[in-house]
Amino acid sequence: MSKDQAKRRNYEIELGLRPGENPKQGLDIPPMNSIGWTWIVSMLLSVLAVIMPVLSPALREELVKVMLLLYNKAMETDNPWDDFLMRFLLRILGIPIPE
Repeated sequence: MSKDQAKRRNYEIELGLRPGENPKQGLDIPPMNSIGWTWIVSMLLSVLAVIMPVLSPALREELVKVMLLLYNKAMETDNPWDDFLMRFLLRILGIPIPE
């Protein structure tokens, strides 16, 4: 079992779920007919693609430091969603994900 799989399983156990059980199973959540995630992500990527290259080197360096610090903290937690969020943000910001 990989580290990510073990973290996910520990998180499932904390929630009282059986292996592979969906935590939202049985909930009636209507689809959102307004702004969707695809639109939000595409807008973020569009805006950041323009802004990131023109940031001053000092600000970009600090942003990278903060994001990598948060990434390392997320990897230390048992919650796999922390890992997902930080990888997602690093990709959006164009910061290489450490191995």
